[in-house]
Amino acid sequence: MRYLIEFLNNPAKTYYPGNIILCRLNIILQQEKLIKDLRIVFEGRAKVKFRQGRTKIKAKQRFYGDIIGISAELVLQPGQHTFLFQTQLPNDLPPTFNGKYGFIEYKIYVFTKKSKVNGIFPFSVVSFPLQANLDEVIPLTITVGKEKKVYFPKQSIIRGSVITVEIKSSELKKEKEKNISVNLMKYFSYEVSGACSNYRKMEKFRVMKVPITTTNDYNGSFHIPMNVPKTLNFDPLELIKIRYVLKVYVNKQKFKFPIVIN
Repeated sequence: MRYLIEFLNNPAKTYYPGNIILCRLNIILQQEKLIKDLRIVFEGRAKVKFRQGRTKIKAKQRFYGDIIGISAELVLQPGQHTFLFQTQLPNDLPPTFNGKYGFIEYKIYVFTKKSKVNGIFPFSVVSFPLQANLDEVIPLTITVGKEKKVYFPKQSIIRGSVITVEIKSSELKKEKEKNISVNLMKYFSYEVSGACSNYRKMEKFRVMKVPITTTNDYNGSFHIPMNVPKTLNFDPLELIKIRYVLKVYVNKQKFKFPIVIN
């Protein structure tokens, strides 16, 4: 006896949040079979595993689930039998993710009586594709020196947006060289809350770096890349977070701006 699932509306098995998943369950039998409590279970889960000091940290979380009952009792003859089923994914599901210390995955399980698993079929969830938002321009102005000032009006940013960077000096002489570095940093955070302690492991990546050396005030711009994952702070999902920080260095001065990428 074999159980097979075909993804009819997307053979690539890749879906966006809110999509409908339409499938066909094929049961192939060599002889007559009584099948009880046949059901399909959709599941999204996260798992983290890391070491903090001498302590091994492991945790898993089921943050999404949907159950479709096919039949309470079936007597099937030898041959192939097909059953259609579908579900709609929630609009706010996090994307499939695979990091150094954890992952987010989605699977379809075929269950029968007494919770016996007869088949496991993975699929992927990805973020919505976005066109470059070239109309949105977000100014970032930094004044260094004795009169230090910062202006950055918007922290929620769409991929593809343009950030203009202006760095001015309030007292430094124009001929003094300024070493400027604009960095977009990405952080993966793996978090486990215990009865007595909380544990966290971080991965840090530099998405982009723009180095500038100038003796004058600086004016420039850059795009938020289109291929970065969006900020992940999905309430039911406690184990894995993704966040971004824009860091600007002017000589020995550092400026940090947490941002949300949508």
